[in-house]
Amino acid sequence: MKGPYRLTLVPGTGVARQDPFLLETPDGELAFDGAGPAVVGVFARLCERGMTAAACAEEVLAGEGMSGLLRFEYFLLLLFERGLISWSLDHPAVSLTPENALFRPEENVFSGPLCLSRFAYCRPEQGNLVWRNPLVPASLAFHDAASAALPGEFARPRSADEAPKGYTAEEWTAFIGLARNAGILVDPSEEEDPHARTWEAHDLIFHNQARESRRGDSGGTFRFKGVFPAPPAEKPPVSPIRDPIPLARPDLAVAEYRDPPFPRVMEERKTVRRYGAEPISLDDLAHLLYRSARSRCHIEQPHQDLLDRPYPGGGAIYELEVYVAAKRVVGLAPGFYHYDAMEHRLCLLAEPNGSLQALLQHFRDATGIPEIQCGLVISSRMSRLAWKYQRIAYSITLKNAGVLLQTLYLNAHALDLAPCGVGSGNPDLFADLTGLNPFEETSVAEFLVGSMPP
Repeated sequence: MKGPYRLTLVPGTGVARQDPFLLETPDGELAFDGAGPAVVGVFARLCERGMTAAACAEEVLAGEGMSGLLRFEYFLLLLFERGLISWSLDHPAVSLTPENALFRPEENVFSGPLCLSRFAYCRPEQGNLVWRNPLVPASLAFHDAASAALPGEFARPRSADEAPKGYTAEEWTAFIGLARNAGILVDPSEEEDPHARTWEAHDLIFHNQARESRRGDSGGTFRFKGVFPAPPAEKPPVSPIRDPIPLARPDLAVAEYRDPPFPRVMEERKTVRRYGAEPISLDDLAHLLYRSARSRCHIEQPHQDLLDRPYPGGGAIYELEVYVAAKRVVGLAPGFYHYDAMEHRLCLLAEPNGSLQALLQHFRDATGIPEIQCGLVISSRMSRLAWKYQRIAYSITLKNAGVLLQTLYLNAHALDLAPCGVGSGNPDLFADLTGLNPFEETSVAEFLVGSMPP
């Protein structure tokens, strides 16, 4: 990009060796053959505060002549193609940083009104206010309060031709170039495409952050190892208001003969929104929970203890917990219970109250089932996953919840019960019923089950 920009190399880049010249970058080492002292010196400054392109060229030309300058420009092109060059301004104090090698900035060509992209979002990072658009692999950092106020100028579409008070035309044009290339400022018509309109901002941000399309640590990094202990594999015992209720354990050998064949279960499985006159029994519920969600064993590991359950779970961490909202279950008093997956028992947390009634009403509204018999609330102990997995923990917990829902569906069909997934839930009601801090544990999925109608 042309303009009064100061070039720097992206964070995490440094001179690993001067002769022969070697750069350490976030994507690995880069060797540059034939780099003289002037070239090495300029790159060292680009790793720190940076220099303008003109200053770089002047210093290299003075030290190594035209051949050195041509070599330097070739090295700079290699870095540009790898997304390792950032562009900065001092006034306003902003910097545009690529977040992968696919980022290709364009020249500052714009006309007509601009506005903030509806997908743009910001967050504080290392003392700066950093803006991103999930569609663009770059970030725009604002380094002081006055500069950070500039995006607010475009909360409504406005012309970018006139610079605000305190900025020259050159400074303003350069800033607009950075903001446009970061996807923070857009032509209002750019986001009117029908496909773009179907995406909500939070969905697109979550999608982008849960995929490995940007630089930065991701996956099983164990980032909190040595910082604080891993949360225990088994949920610490709850404090029930009555003695725990042991549940019947089905004989799985008998189930092998009584259950319909698996291909038939897969083909005939369906959502059922009507129930039989006789409600589901406690033994039916016990069999469903045992076959779907019990903990079969505790596995001690050096980094983080694991569990084994009937359904697949990311990293065998098994952060999900199951709660029972009982309304009409033969043999079980109405209330809100925690399912102790290791001991296969229910622990009463709340007798019928306003929050439980609100939860049951939510189930009715979401599914159209007029009389709920039993609801299961699936929660996530997110810190179990996030202690190991970076950037993708919530994505994994939703995948795990989907796997558990499928397991509940298949087992409910095999047991001749009426299953129904719920499309949304209310984590505030869950927090009120359990008294849990949402950072510690929060609801992520819901499932209804009742007796099969004739």
